[in-house]
Amino acid sequence: MKSIVICGDSGDGILTHTIISACEHYGGVLTADSGMICPEGKEPDFLVRNVDTLSAVDGKGILVLGERLCPVPTDIQIGDVITIVDSNNEAALQLLKRTGKTVIGCSMSDRDTMTLSERHESGCLVCVRRTLTTWDGQTIEPCEIPVSVGEEIPVFAVLAACSVLLLCDIPYEEGYIMD
Repeated sequence: MKSIVICGDSGDGILTHTIISACEHYGGVLTADSGMICPEGKEPDFLVRNVDTLSAVDGKGILVLGERLCPVPTDIQIGDVITIVDSNNEAALQLLKRTGKTVIGCSMSDRDTMTLSERHESGCLVCVRRTLTTWDGQTIEPCEIPVSVGEEIPVFAVLAACSVLLLCDIPYEEGYIMD
């Protein structure tokens, strides 16, 4: 089971909802709040937790830091995680500099790993600007991924959900579905 911890979601919870919804399309999901979302008799593929405070991130997993920085102790221990961060969150970027961990920046800036190259009524085209290494060690070269979006979802939520799916080895060649 792939562990995903989300911290710094906005008050409306759209980041968490988008990531859970995206993961649900590609396997069962176990959440700390709403329980299990997967077909009967199937084990969940993803564990998604939304936290208000980071005290430690143990083990292997994905950490998603949203638009607001949640309280983080200065001596935090971060395990074998890859962090997805809203590049507009300068406080989070400063915190991550000292960890030495892999960081995937997401926004509309040229310096980011994940950006949007196109947005239209039924979805968007997500641009992977740098080589990524997935959960299982596969390499993803720079590419564009079509994403079908059922409603207006903020840019960072779309980019973060795509990053999670890519890192979790979900095939991207046919695009992704989010709603």
